[in-house]
Amino acid sequence: MYFYSAQSGPSRRTEGYLAQVLQHRRNHETFALYRVEVGERPDLAEKFAVERVPTLVVVVDGKVRGRLEQPRGCPPIERLLAAWLRSPAGSAEDKVEGGAAVDLSTDGRVADVVRQ
Repeated sequence: MYFYSAQSGPSRRTEGYLAQVLQHRRNHETFALYRVEVGERPDLAEKFAVERVPTLVVVVDGKVRGRLEQPRGCPPIERLLAAWLRSPAGSAEDKVEGGAAVDLSTDGRVADVVRQ
């Protein structure tokens, strides 16, 4: 969840940083990104204890798994989302999924699965 204010310069910058991280890692479809304008949804801001904007909150299976207030650039966002991001674009790094090594091709498709 991305909590922001339309009047906030840092919120606009963070929107750009977030877009860069998702584009670089080809993760636009990996996440359901919910943008929450705190002026329009103060109830959600209160529920997630958002006191400053911008704030990113990672929710998985109904539980908060990560939070980042006022990120300054892409690296803090990448660190927050690292557990859920794909490998960087253009990388053919191995990933481990369910005990199998999965080699991803440069376009993100599964190229080969080798049982361990």
